[in-house]
Amino acid sequence: MSDELVTEAFETIEREFTQLWVETSEHDTDGRERVYRMLWAARRFKAFFQHVMEEGQIHQPMLQQMKRGQI
Repeated sequence: MSDELVTEAFETIEREFTQLWVETSEHDTDGRERVYRMLWAARRFKAFFQHVMEEGQIHQPMLQQMKRGQI
């Protein structure tokens, strides 16, 4: 992405979620899973956001996956 502020924001989100994930207790399986899902969702949102910014439209296959609950 060309916008430095947006790039920095996504990097911060990923770094913070990754750190949360690493810091979970070995017995906190639910917590790790929750943070992992947040990280996964952030990465998917970033890809979606990048596509919309670059192409100026919603990526139709991704939209269909979202509608089917696959994303």
